[in-house]
Amino acid sequence: MPRIPVYQMVFARSSNSTLGLAFNSETEIEKISLSRTPLFVIPHIPLMGTNFEYYFPGELNGEYTDYSLNMDNAEGPLVIADPRLNHPVRFGFHSFDQTFAYLGRRDDLIDPHTHFYILKPLDLSIMDKLYRDQGACFVGLT
Repeated sequence: MPRIPVYQMVFARSSNSTLGLAFNSETEIEKISLSRTPLFVIPHIPLMGTNFEYYFPGELNGEYTDYSLNMDNAEGPLVIADPRLNHPVRFGFHSFDQTFAYLGRRDDLIDPHTHFYILKPLDLSIMDKLYRDQGACFVGLT
């Protein structure tokens, strides 16, 4: 089963004012302006939730790991229910009806995906607790 990462990107605006996404490190692109607020995003894939697995790059106690991100149903929420973690972590969709185009140049990282959904953490206090108690952090592919 193919694995697809959660990415960390930022809002970007093209020279023609199209709102989209880019990686924060893409500051060298002259024709877009970037926000600095990090966003977790997943690729728009027809028939979401079937025949692939999302994973969330991160750390646990200072070591790289990735966490499986599972869908409870076709419209979310997405849940990290890792047995190594003391609590599950849930993510919702910023808008299930709206995707954003990738405006950057790192096609080698996102190919074949071009449009993304923004995820919003639903359990910020649990994420803080997991970081303090277990050194768990959720980064996304940058």
